[in-house]
Amino acid sequence: MNATTAPRTTCRVLTARGKRCTGEALDPDPKAIQICQRHAAEVMRLVTDRKRAPR
Repeated sequence: MNATTAPRTTCRVLTARGKRCTGEALDPDPKAIQICQRHAAEVMRLVTDRKRAPR
């Protein structure tokens, strides 16, 4: 990082050991859900699986 670049916003997901993900957040807006592309994909897989599951 130099004087002209802002610090990047990192993913807010924590591991089971309490370590924070180091991936770059998809949206740096502090009012948005700050997750990286990998964790966003995991969420989408979970949503898709739940929609397909019989009720």
